Amino acid sequence: MACLFMDGCEIDFADNAQGLWDSVVVDSTPDAFLNVKWGSTVKRTGNGSVRFQSFLSSTYIYLSKTISSVTELYMGFGFYWDSAAQALTAYAGNCVPMVVLASSTGAYQITLGIDVTSNVLKVFTGGTSGGTLQGTGSIAVSANTMHYVELHAVIHDSAGVIDVRLNGSGEIAVTGIDTNSAGGDIVTVLLGIVRSAAGGAFGGAGALFYDDIIINDTAGSVSNSWPGGAGIEMLTPNADGNYTAWTSTGGAVDYTEIDDVTTYGNLPDDDTTTILSAVANQRTSVGLAPTTLAGSVEAIMLCTYAKNSASGSDQMAQGVRIGSTDYDSTAFVPATSYGWRNDVLTLNPATAGRWLTSELDTMEQGFLRVT
Repeated sequence: MACLFMDGCEIDFADNAQGLWDSVVVDSTPDAFLNVKWGSTVKRTGNGSVRFQSFLSSTYIYLSKTISSVTELYMGFGFYWDSAAQALTAYAGNCVPMVVLASSTGAYQITLGIDVTSNVLKVFTGGTSGGTLQGTGSIAVSANTMHYVELHAVIHDSAGVIDVRLNGSGEIAVTGIDTNSAGGDIVTVLLGIVRSAAGGAFGGAGALFYDDIIINDTAGSVSNSWPGGAGIEMLTPNADGNYTAWTSTGGAVDYTEIDDVTTYGNLPDDDTTTILSAVANQRTSVGLAPTTLAGSVEAIMLCTYAKNSASGSDQMAQGVRIGSTDYDSTAFVPATSYGWRNDVLTLNPATAGRWLTSELDTMEQGFLRVT
């Protein structure tokens, strides 16, 4: 699989909603909230970042993403804490938990946090409350500055590994430890101001920003290690493609019906403008805005916001059209309420090689009504 998930925090969503993630967990609203911030200087690439703000140490606010079960992963993200907006305050352990890797049983395997006194990074097996401190960084994560943080974890009863990099340099390295609290794997990634322990403990207070979030496993030949500071760019529909069979409910050409998330405050408008299909094997495709970031392409992630208009097992797929060939994802059944579907393509399916920006600039994203 290699790259499992990415989020450049460009897709706008309502306050305290999950965006591309599976769920958002909020305690004591309005004492904590999250939202996407567009157009500010608090970002790494693109236009946005996601902000978590908790006003009391007895709160938490975080996003949850379920990935395939793995025993080793790499994660990278931009990180910024705003000292003017909110002082860092820990609920327990003098450390605000900012990332948690949890197992298939829900146990906290590894927690990465920031110390509220010294501002250094710390890693724990378990949570910051009731867990075991395994490593402490030496360089303070300064406030009001965008940093890049990377985390490498291996889950094992005796040969576990936790590595942390800060701005490209090694900061914490722990080997030969027990990183398996329970379950023997990593299935869920929690991001934000997370509970200090599994099962309901509070997290802390602060104003934390994240951007360019990437999660890799170790499979495949590329994107299977440290993200290395990679940026993420959102490519939005900008033209009708080769297929236009789906119906535009707003009466316009297809691509303008589904380009909702191109500017801040332009949330998906659900049924106001859509494309839809009631016929099996019907296709529509759209061209995408050209890339602007330079360098090699680690992976692409296709994102579709869809629903079934009625309950049932109607299936669709998303994919890409390269040249004259269509490459579809595994068929899936959208729910009866709108939600995001994400499919990661680490390699170009037409060449079985690494993506080139020139290939992204000429491909189309497609939508297929399967049944």
